[in-house]
Amino acid sequence: GGGDPNGYYAQNPRPWCSSWRPLPNIYAFVQEHYWHVGFFRYWTPKQLPNFALALPALAASAHAARAYVKGTDEDAHWVRKESLRPFMLQWCVMALAAVTVMHVQVATRFLSVAPAVYWYLVRVGANEGF
Repeated sequence: GGGDPNGYYAQNPRPWCSSWRPLPNIYAFVQEHYWHVGFFRYWTPKQLPNFALALPALAASAHAARAYVKGTDEDAHWVRKESLRPFMLQWCVMALAAVTVMHVQVATRFLSVAPAVYWYLVRVGANEGF
């Protein structure tokens, strides 16, 4: 007993079999076809409540990225330390991916694994007297 005794799949292959990225990628196909994941594909009006829930994590990421790139506020000196550079770059790349190609529901969980998130929030909270 073979897996395709009538030859159905040989004659009707799934789309992911013929899309090479550089190899057939079933995960990319499932994400695009069933989960609607893609560049800004999740930015729809019905997702506004989910964006509101993710706003604190995304706002903190934007604030930290601005301080890192511009270096204009009191947090910039701390954020731009050489030893923190890999962590800040990781956080910026993760935040960019969270905003552009991910479901917003997972943005908070996704960003929570970056240690710079916590360091930055503690630093900002300490400066604000919280």
